[in-house]
Amino acid sequence: SNVSINSGITLNADASKVNGKTINGSGILNITNLDATPNANFSNIASSLTVNADWSGAGTLTSNLTNIDTLNISSGTMSVSDSILGSQIVTGNGNLIVNANDSSINLSNVSSSLGNVTINDSSSNVNIIGSSGNDILNLSSGNDIANLAAGNDTLNVDINNLNTTDTLNGGTGNDTLNLNTSENIYSESLVNNVSNFETLNMSSGDDIVNFNDLNSFNNFKQEFTNIVDAGGNDTLAFENIAIIGNLDFTNLNEFENLNLSSANDNINLSGDEPSNINGLGGDDTFSLDFSNIDNFIIDGGAGSEDKIKLSGTADAISNDTAFGHSNSFNNIEQLDITGLNLNTTDTTTEHEFTNSLISSWTNGHSLTLRLSQAQTERIKFTANDGKTYDGDSNSVIDGTTYNIGSVELIIDIA
Repeated sequence: SNVSINSGITLNADASKVNGKTINGSGILNITNLDATPNANFSNIASSLTVNADWSGAGTLTSNLTNIDTLNISSGTMSVSDSILGSQIVTGNGNLIVNANDSSINLSNVSSSLGNVTINDSSSNVNIIGSSGNDILNLSSGNDIANLAAGNDTLNVDINNLNTTDTLNGGTGNDTLNLNTSENIYSESLVNNVSNFETLNMSSGDDIVNFNDLNSFNNFKQEFTNIVDAGGNDTLAFENIAIIGNLDFTNLNEFENLNLSSANDNINLSGDEPSNINGLGGDDTFSLDFSNIDNFIIDGGAGSEDKIKLSGTADAISNDTAFGHSNSFNNIEQLDITGLNLNTTDTTTEHEFTNSLISSWTNGHSLTLRLSQAQTERIKFTANDGKTYDGDSNSVIDGTTYNIGSVELIIDIA
């Protein structure tokens, strides 16, 4: 039978009782226990009524919300497709899960009072407007547009579902972009058309972030206030443009590896860089203070004239001591110590260069040692001819190649 609710009258009714019923009038209808009848049919309720529906459990809503003015999720969790929810006014303190099944989601009428609001994207192209609360968006494939509006929002995405055709805006609040998977990532995918995310959380796997040039590196670094990469063995990698000068790695200290370009890089290492530096192709120059020598393992790579330039003051020694550390460098061809203070007690105390030391630095090849005339008094090596060159017994000669075991040491006096 038909029911009429006159103006000024409020009727409270269980969802199961009004399911499919024809209800007319201009009063107020409060529907309770919608979670117990999630497939209720409200299409025969007159639009002239003010209709409020309450959900207080857990489940999936499959009924249409035609003629429902306000949906209140007082507790529990409601899951619903966006084609059913539409731009419905939603209030309450419970949780809402919205599953995309058409081309747009608009949660601008969802109250910030809700607990968790989770949006599950589809594989299609979807235009998503978040709520004013703390949204969680699980982004899928497709060319998506997302504006998460106010609140401290979180966007979760597999990196292969993120590309420069997506437009992603965290909106206001303290927003986080989480990468679920480890991939070979081009920085443009995390910068172009991505805005207003304060924190980037890389995956727990082995991530590689690639940069076209120094500008793309700086854009990536400046896009996020915090870049967190606590898991895996992670790499920052440059491509074909030479890297020159001292790069700022202030908020990138959780990356383990830095791969320079295939060109002739000339980088100053100040101590905030990743610990493993790989020169790859090109003739690279690595300049660093001796005090930072233990912070890095530097691999010159495939170039034929990769150079280490040391400055500052070497370790203080009072007895003849092997220079530096055998595991600090690999695949280098030149060592320039002209800017280094060789800290010895006197000219009879020397920093020693041995076959094993040079071999570990050069991968068994020759090393050119560039030094000042005064420094020739503070180095030492014993050549295959049995002579010891220490500035006392014998002095080195500029431009001369000395055989030390299986390697060659070429002297270049500045």
